Amino acid sequence: MTDKELLNKINILYGVTKRNNLNDLEEFKNELYAKITMYFLDNPSEKVELSRSRYGRLHDGGLHSWAPWDWVADVMVEKKMTRYIKWVD
Repeated sequence: MTDKELLNKINILYGVTKRNNLNDLEEFKNELYAKITMYFLDNPSEKVELSRSRYGRLHDGGLHSWAPWDWVADVMVEKKMTRYIKWVD
């Protein structure tokens, strides 16, 4: 499944995670991490396909707009959830 598909699934299962303002980034990421963790506790054999090039582009220092599902990749890499990641390209 893709990061976008995972985000859609956790939004359906556990409620939508929204970032309400610029000051609550860590709170948003912690809530997203908790929901991703809950999903994988229930579905341990699933993996998320993440693009190395797209993830690298988000952190290359340039100005980029982030899609909501880009945060899934960011949180999973930051929290070292590698057993649930399948890198592509």
